[in-house]
Amino acid sequence: MSQELVVLHGGELSVSSRSNQDNVDGSGSTFTVKIPQGHAHLPDSLIHDSYEHKTRGSSSNEMEYWMGAEAGQATPSLASTDDEGESTASSTLFFQKDDTILVIDDNEDMRGYVRKIFSPYLTVLEARSGFEALSIIKLQRLNAILCDVMMPGMSGLELLAKLREEKRTKLVPVIFVTASDDDNLISGKVEGVVDCVTKPFRVRDLLARVHLQVQLGKRRINLEEEFEVRSRELQVLTDLSPVGIFRTNVTGQLTYVNPTWYQIINIPTEADRDDWLDYVHPSSTQDALRMWRACFKEFKMTSMRLRWKSDTWTHVCISPLFAPDEVFAGAFGTVTDITDQHQAEEARIALAEEKEHIAALKAKDAEEQRLLEVERRRAQELLIDVTSHELRQPVSAIIQNAEVVRTNMKGMRDLLQDCRKRNVSYAPTDRVLTELEEDLQAMESITQCGLAQARIANDVLSLSRIQLNVLPIIPTEFDIRRETGQILMVFRNELMSKDINFQLDLGRGADILGCKTVNTDRSRFAQIITNLMSNAIRFTDMSTDVREIQVSLEIALDPPLDDTCAPPPILPRATTASHSPESDSDSVAVYIYVSVKDSGPGLKKDDLALLFQRFQQGSNAHHVFGGSGLGLFVCRQLCGLMGGRIEVESEVGKGATFRFFIRGSLPGASRPAREAPASARLRRSPSVHSRTSGVSRTSANSGSRPLPETPNLRLRRPLHVLITEDNKINRTVLARQMKHAGFTYSLASNGLEAVHAIEAAHAAEKSETFPGMFDVVLMDMEMPVMDGFTAMREIRKREFNGTFNMRSFIIALTGNARLEQVQSARDAGADDVMIKPYQIESLIAKMQAGHQLPSTSS
Repeated sequence: MSQELVVLHGGELSVSSRSNQDNVDGSGSTFTVKIPQGHAHLPDSLIHDSYEHKTRGSSSNEMEYWMGAEAGQATPSLASTDDEGESTASSTLFFQKDDTILVIDDNEDMRGYVRKIFSPYLTVLEARSGFEALSIIKLQRLNAILCDVMMPGMSGLELLAKLREEKRTKLVPVIFVTASDDDNLISGKVEGVVDCVTKPFRVRDLLARVHLQVQLGKRRINLEEEFEVRSRELQVLTDLSPVGIFRTNVTGQLTYVNPTWYQIINIPTEADRDDWLDYVHPSSTQDALRMWRACFKEFKMTSMRLRWKSDTWTHVCISPLFAPDEVFAGAFGTVTDITDQHQAEEARIALAEEKEHIAALKAKDAEEQRLLEVERRRAQELLIDVTSHELRQPVSAIIQNAEVVRTNMKGMRDLLQDCRKRNVSYAPTDRVLTELEEDLQAMESITQCGLAQARIANDVLSLSRIQLNVLPIIPTEFDIRRETGQILMVFRNELMSKDINFQLDLGRGADILGCKTVNTDRSRFAQIITNLMSNAIRFTDMSTDVREIQVSLEIALDPPLDDTCAPPPILPRATTASHSPESDSDSVAVYIYVSVKDSGPGLKKDDLALLFQRFQQGSNAHHVFGGSGLGLFVCRQLCGLMGGRIEVESEVGKGATFRFFIRGSLPGASRPAREAPASARLRRSPSVHSRTSGVSRTSANSGSRPLPETPNLRLRRPLHVLITEDNKINRTVLARQMKHAGFTYSLASNGLEAVHAIEAAHAAEKSETFPGMFDVVLMDMEMPVMDGFTAMREIRKREFNGTFNMRSFIIALTGNARLEQVQSARDAGADDVMIKPYQIESLIAKMQAGHQLPSTSS
């Protein structure tokens, strides 16, 4: 160092030494330094005027020490020193002009010497003490600090401690330049010291060391800044991540979690995050523990679905972390909220299950429909079988009885022809009278068989309507007691032929309530009684002891008091006397009770439950009584449709009692205190109503032209009837019946012939040729050439335009019993309708009733 200083000042350093051998006077060494006075011999770059007038003091002594250190070396010239520094900097140093170092030393000469070394390459700042250095550091960014260790006020080590406390100066390289031989400093054991240069030092070494630490400091600062930026980026990324992120140490304690982790798991931020297991749903606790053990015990990456107590579903993935030396360092994991996905999956699963369930239901429904279809076909087949059987039974009886009558009539014919041939008088014998009696019984049997077939046809038709839910219930006003008597009169001959006593009790309800007529469906009421009466006759006919049938009728304003069908006590109607004409539109509910009691064998208790089911009469009933059970099933359905019900009481050996009730109403005009006017009675007549309806429909298209009058049949002559029927047998039978009734008739085989016959009758009427105009036209509906509907429309059309000057009374004859079919016949022009099969007495009554009233023209 001394030599360098001497050379720096352009001087020379020499040394001489004497040993004891060389000089007996004494031994020693002599260092001689020769420095030229002034500075003319020095380069301008090394001259600083500010130093010329300063007192050197101890600095001169220290320089003498440095110069003496290298006295044994050749003293290079100042020029050579500068050239060496320039050469070294240009070849190996990469300082930048904006690089800045701070030299901290209480020795001014030392600071100047260091500044002279580094000033060609970078910016050099100086500080005399640690305090001054701190003030400079606050204002200036530094790349390195060269600091003396031993300084007054604040030593270098104390300054170093303060620099490392500040973030801004924490990474600035600090190089100690000292003459101390402290091994701790030299060996780098003092924390925070990046290098230590001992005095004296070589310029080249100092430059190299400072250069190295400046570059390393720059790189370290850049890396630290980049690390800080990346750390902040990672922090922002984890904070903004929609996935919860967590980090644990080797013991499983959480060392880091992002905010999303708190949000997904729903843990309060102030809570202990290591208690996360307490927030797991009990159904997922064991799964979470297995996942944790797999990571920290078996060091396996594991993922699993976990449900939390907040009803959040998550996908948790955890992976072990290992240090470079493969030492386990903890774990890193993610928590993903999959609640929506889970719900969507559950919805898809539920939808799939629902579809599967629906498919199963559809399959079940299809199977049920198939079974129902099989049952329906079986029921249809059974219905056909039962109907065919029930129809064949009376048909067989009809054929057999007809054969008996035919045989007897043939024998009678042969006998009479023989008497006539022999020209002898005929006297009936007992045998002939017996055969005639047999014939009458056979004809009565044929009649009953026909009625039985009619009942079966009505029941089948009603059953089909009930199954289709199209059976109409049409209330009409009628005399209930009179109608009941007329219904039961049909069975008079059958009861007499089978020697069955019959009792009819029409009750006192109608008299007590002061009414004769009720509003309900007359045909359905008659159908129920007919079926029950038919069953009673069949049951009673099997009795060998008492043979009796009792029928009772009662009317009441109240329904049954209990679950039976027995009538309640009859009380007078409180509103009878006060009923006024203004309340004619009001209706009072009335209940009609009917019971049919027979003296047959009775029914078993187990058979009663099956009695009213379709095609069921119970085991005893079926084998003992026969029949299909269809009529009783229809009766139950009809009672239900008419607001009532039916029941049976029976005991084996004591007969059976069938009871039913239906709901009707008292007509508004039913007032016993006041007699209805004759005009009202006439308006309620069915025949007159039918004719009036036909007239009004025709007059709707007629304008003011008056309709032709119906011929007045009060003349004392028989009815003249036109029979229009395509079936030859029916036409012949009907003609014989008209003849037996005392009527005259003409025949037509289709509607066109009927129109021509009426046309010819009108022509005969004009010429007063007998018999003239037809009083009644019996019109079948289904015929070839021209059916009955078309024929009636043509007749009414000609009556309207005046071609026919007199109106014909037309009764339609049809086997179509549906209400809409009957109405279609009326709409076509029929005055009344008769449903086949019918009784001739009823037909003749309608024919006569249609012409008992004066004709109307309007």
